[in-house]
Amino acid sequence: MLTLTVMMSEACFDPRQAVELWKRMEKEEENAPPQFLSTHPSNHNRILAITNWLEEAERKHEQVSVPTLYFTHRAMADTFHSLAVA
Repeated sequence: MLTLTVMMSEACFDPRQAVELWKRMEKEEENAPPQFLSTHPSNHNRILAITNWLEEAERKHEQVSVPTLYFTHRAMADTFHSLAVA
């Protein structure tokens, strides 16, 4: 999950929104079975883990430059276009 949160930050998404997503999921799944009966962490534990990783994710988010992301996207689009035309 740490990697996903950092990747979100590097892609210019606000990493704090991951916590909000899991809070909404937790609210929707109030009758979910306990974590020990599940193959996935509980929403509550996901929120705690993401909260612990937020500081690193926010540092990454601050380092990302939107123009850099745009030009990377543009280069990828141009490459795919040239492959499609070829």
